[in-house]
Amino acid sequence: MINTQKFLQEFKEQYVDNEATEMTMDSEFKTFSSWDSLTAISLLAEIKFRYNVDIEEEDLNRCSRVADVYHLIEKKIAHA
Repeated sequence: MINTQKFLQEFKEQYVDNEATEMTMDSEFKTFSSWDSLTAISLLAEIKFRYNVDIEEEDLNRCSRVADVYHLIEKKIAHA
């Protein structure tokens, strides 16, 4: 099981501004002003690097909250 606080910190690090410091697991991560396609690519690469999980862009697009991404990764790890 992935540590949620560590996951949240790593998730926040993908954003280029300080706005993400207010992010929680229930935050809708695409509503932050610095969310863009580069942030999405960075996040997908970080997930691959940290958790050795491939997340498709379509799967990420279906997520709205940080917790949704967390649960998606957990599900992929469980089915690996």
